[in-house]
Amino acid sequence: MAVSAPFFALILLGYLAARFGLLPMAALPGLNTFVLYFALTAMLFRLGSQTPTADLLNPWVMATWLGAALICLALAIVPGLKAGVSWRDASFGGLATASPNMGFMGIPLLIALLGADALGPLMPVMIIDIVVIQSLVIALAQRGIGAGTPRWRKAAGTARQVLANPLVWAIVAGAAWGTTGWSMPGPIDQTISLLADAATPTALFTIGGVLAREQATATGITSRATQAYIGWLTAVKLLALPAAVWLIGQAVGLAGPFEELTALVLIAALPTAANSSILAERFGADNAVVASVILTSTAAGFITFNAIAALLVA
Repeated sequence: MAVSAPFFALILLGYLAARFGLLPMAALPGLNTFVLYFALTAMLFRLGSQTPTADLLNPWVMATWLGAALICLALAIVPGLKAGVSWRDASFGGLATASPNMGFMGIPLLIALLGADALGPLMPVMIIDIVVIQSLVIALAQRGIGAGTPRWRKAAGTARQVLANPLVWAIVAGAAWGTTGWSMPGPIDQTISLLADAATPTALFTIGGVLAREQATATGITSRATQAYIGWLTAVKLLALPAAVWLIGQAVGLAGPFEELTALVLIAALPTAANSSILAERFGADNAVVASVILTSTAAGFITFNAIAALLVA
């Protein structure tokens, strides 16, 4: 808990700063842009360039994560549909259970708990999350809408959303550079390092501000059924996803050292990714539910993440 406390403290500071007006809400889009397009992309480029290609495309890690994420999508979507939630809202509710905050929180926490070598499993997990899970959620969300739109056009729209994500290109560019074996010119390398080192504190502080904004703007969380659904989604995210990763990883005999599976479980135990809310809003889903899951999973995640870390990390 002592290791992870500073990271959650930065989120709390960002939340309080936005909640009491020290951080203007109007500044959050600018901070998000800096983190997403500059700091985090620089960090992922650097990690991608330092990660062997075999680790980037580790099939056992990918299979473990994909299986666990699909289980959680089903656990979120099926009860939602039975309760009368639309495909669109249920799909993005599922994304809130299957997409952890691995970019903003996962990287610094894994380094602090397990060391830099633990970041190896993170890259294939991000590829599966961005390319496969988010694409599947977007496709499922479009069921029942746009009935006159050809399937190829829907598929093209989904592909554009995936390809517009700068994190994908940061990983690809970093991996491509790493295969050359070339040394980065000093000034460029220092610039990338400065941006990458700024990613963690800025991202965590920004998460807090985003959570405060979502809490202030969220509406519609009134019925007990909706509150129960939010509680269920939060439990699936914080408990079912780590458990599914652990069980599947054990079943497939996940290759590599024990720390590899430990890293995957810790990634799964992270709170819901903040970009789940951004995607839900972009596609017209019930963002109040997704934002509430982000809030509750971040608050409860301080306890559940540390409990899981205590069980796995000596």
